[in-house]
Amino acid sequence: RIVELENLLNSKVYTVDNESALSEYIPFATTRIVQYDDYIIPSNSHNHIKSCLDRLQEKHLEVLKANLHGLSRKNAKKGISKLHKAFLYCTANLGVWLAAKAAEIHSTTNEQFLSFWGEELDKNVEGFVRSYSEEVYRELSCFSKRGHIGEDFAADLQDGLLTPKVHCLVQFLLEYRHMQDLRCIVFVERVVTSIVLESLLSTINQMPGWIVKHIAGNRPMFHNQSRNKQTEIVDAFKGGKVHIIVTTQVLEEGLNVPGCHLVIRFDPPTTGRSFIQSRGRARMPNSDYVLLVRRHVF
Repeated sequence: RIVELENLLNSKVYTVDNESALSEYIPFATTRIVQYDDYIIPSNSHNHIKSCLDRLQEKHLEVLKANLHGLSRKNAKKGISKLHKAFLYCTANLGVWLAAKAAEIHSTTNEQFLSFWGEELDKNVEGFVRSYSEEVYRELSCFSKRGHIGEDFAADLQDGLLTPKVHCLVQFLLEYRHMQDLRCIVFVERVVTSIVLESLLSTINQMPGWIVKHIAGNRPMFHNQSRNKQTEIVDAFKGGKVHIIVTTQVLEEGLNVPGCHLVIRFDPPTTGRSFIQSRGRARMPNSDYVLLVRRHVF
C-alpha cells in the first residue's frame, strides 16, 4: 500500500520515531494553556439586565399578536425568540458591551444582515424583528455610557461590559502588539461571537493598527456570508492586509489559509479532529497554539 501511495503521489514515504524528528523540517506550534477566572455578573446587575431583556421580548411579542398573522407572525416570533437567547448568551458569556453590539449589528440596514435565514424575508417580519433589536440596543447601551471600551479594563470588568474570558483574549493578543505583520486566527463556537469580537478588537485603541475580520459559515439568524467573501478575506490575510481572523470551525479545513504565528481557541475544540486541524493552522516558526481555559476554584 505504501508503494502504491508513493507511485500515486510521485513521492517517497518515510517514517520517524517521534514528533521531534519531524520538527527539524516542519514547524510545530507550542501549545499553551491560558487560564481565566470564572465570571459572575453581580446579581443585581444580572437580574436587572435579564428582566430588561425579558420585558422587551414580551413587549414585542405582544406587538406581533396585534399586527401579524399566520406564517408571518410565526416567523417573526421565531426570530425574536432566537435573538433573545442570543442576547442573553452574549450578556452572560461575553459582556454587556458585546451584547449591545450584537443588537446594534442586527438592527442595521446593512444588506449583509438583512437576510438572517439565508433567504429573503417578508419585509413586515424583517421590520418587526429589527425594531426589537433596535430597542434592545438602546437599553443595553445605557449600561455602557461610561467611556470608550478598553480605556479602563478594570472598570469594564467591574461593570460587566466585558467578561474575564474576553479580557483574557485581549490581554494575550496585546502581548504580540510589537508584531506588525501578525497572522492570527481566533476560533470560536458561535457565529454571533465571531461578529462581535471583530467589532471589539477593531475598537480597542491599544491594538497596533491590526485589521480584524470574521469568517463564519452560513448560519440562521445572524449571518449569510458567501464563499466569495470568505475567500476575499483569506486572500487579504495572505497578503498581510488582514492580521486577525475570528472564525468558527469553517476555517479548520477547506479554505487555503497560510501558516499563522498565533492560533487561539477562544472556545475549546469539540473533538480531537477539531483540535488537530485548528492546531495545524499554526505553521510559522516559533508559532503558538493557545487554549483559553476557565480556572476552576476547588
